[in-house]
Amino acid sequence: MSATQQLLRFGVFELNLDTEELRKSGAVIKLPPQPLRLLILLASHAGQVVTREEIQQKLWEEETDLDFERRMNQCIAQIRTALGDNADGPLYIQTIHRHGYRFIAPVVSKTIPAPRPRVVESDSGERDHSAVLRASEAEIGRASCRERV
Repeated sequence: MSATQQLLRFGVFELNLDTEELRKSGAVIKLPPQPLRLLILLASHAGQVVTREEIQQKLWEEETDLDFERRMNQCIAQIRTALGDNADGPLYIQTIHRHGYRFIAPVVSKTIPAPRPRVVESDSGERDHSAVLRASEAEIGRASCRERV
């Protein structure tokens, strides 16, 4: 893991490009891997049209056109659900009919120090990795709270 992490912030959301996590007001939002990769692609190019061809080349190289169209539409729907967005009055993802998509919300990019892993000894002398995970998640939450103030 690198010494820093790259974040993209938009609205009440924070997208960690290194851990591939989406958070809303600090809480992790579950999003399957492919929709998450598509969200990262769109948010990383905020304000720009990302064409269907670019999306297919970067995320679905091996798919046929029919599979790609269906899967891309499913991913966009999952992203919109996670963000509370909709195609008719978009706050985040604008559909450019027959061409692609544009991430329309303002995005702020920020680099933060990566949390240091913590190792906690359990009573049995074994290392408790779940405590390390909880400590790392808490550190990320504290770091994002400090930056908002």
